[in-house]
Amino acid sequence: MSPETIGKLCALASAMTWAVALVLFKRGGERIPPLAMNIFKNVVALLLLGASLAVVGAGGDTFAQFSRADILRIAVSGFLGITVADTLFFFALNRCGVGAVAVVDCLYTPFMFLFAWLMLGEGLNGWQSVGVVLILAAVLMCSGSSPLEERSPRGLLLGVLAAAAAMATMAFGVVLVKPLLAETSLLVITTARLLFGTLLAAPILLWPQTRATIFRALSPSVAWRTALPAAILGSYVALLLWMAGYKYAPAAVAAVLNQTSVFFSLGLAAIFLREPLTLIRVAATIIAFIGIVFVSL
Repeated sequence: MSPETIGKLCALASAMTWAVALVLFKRGGERIPPLAMNIFKNVVALLLLGASLAVVGAGGDTFAQFSRADILRIAVSGFLGITVADTLFFFALNRCGVGAVAVVDCLYTPFMFLFAWLMLGEGLNGWQSVGVVLILAAVLMCSGSSPLEERSPRGLLLGVLAAAAAMATMAFGVVLVKPLLAETSLLVITTARLLFGTLLAAPILLWPQTRATIFRALSPSVAWRTALPAAILGSYVALLLWMAGYKYAPAAVAAVLNQTSVFFSLGLAAIFLREPLTLIRVAATIIAFIGIVFVSL
């Protein structure tokens, strides 16, 4: 099996794992605010990644290999791609609902194409381009197949803008560290990126109310029943698979395959959240599968 094939499989596995986590995050978000949820899942992931580094024997010497430019690159990537992007995403999920977020999530792939082209000089071949169009068309069909929940115009606008900003910062953060993935341990890069993303959010603890909210989220409660497994799956398992996809596959291809999490999420939401699975959504899933085949050629 070639490295690129491994990367594609990791990207698809990440999409499925994230879909499960997203359903759990939606439930947990009913009790934990966006910023507190982001810090909570970061702390859980750091504990798991730290244990993983200890098992594989990676230590301070491994991190010492980074130059100052590399450290700055990782820090910016972690802050934008994790602290900022994930907080905006959780905010949008709570503010405008799953339907609107699913539509805006389509912007992630175009942003990835834009940054991969500007920063890495990557492109797609003909068949892959057709696959991209099919997947994006399927996402739009699936996301627009049912009316949005009742929201105030201002609240919906804020949620949509937050989701769009999350997609842009997330895409930029990934492309920024992709050159380092070719020569550095995936586990080390992932841990360093998450560590910087968490540490750079520390100043928010200066505000008493925010500090109290975050400490409540970090204290065992009934919200952990969904928030803890969501953090493990979404911020550890899916994160490693996600980064592995970008390590071994072209950034644009990995981005498209990661986009399929929307379809897995819709299926799980229909089962566990009782969201309707319409004929249009089924047709969109089939079109998306064909697109995935084309992208994988």
